[in-house]
Amino acid sequence: MSEPVADIEWLQSADNYVYVHLQGRSVLMRRTLEALLDDLGPAFARTHRSAAVALARVRSLRPRGKSDAMVVLESGTEVPCSRRHRSALVQHLKL
Repeated sequence: MSEPVADIEWLQSADNYVYVHLQGRSVLMRRTLEALLDDLGPAFARTHRSAAVALARVRSLRPRGKSDAMVVLESGTEVPCSRRHRSALVQHLKL
């Protein structure tokens, strides 16, 4: 991937592929989400089994029912956040 990491807003898993969502476009990579997150480091956090966000792009966390939430990014994009990953995301955002 030739795009700067700072341009990444969020990541979406599709089996052994990952859609890397950048400002206004997406790039498909043949990697697992877990492997890509390992390479990207602590600037990204998983929000769902099939999604992760760039922490610097998070604008807010909007609660939904049963401890689930939606992560609202600076671009207005909403990314699901499961209850399993919510508390870890909140801790990352506090740091």
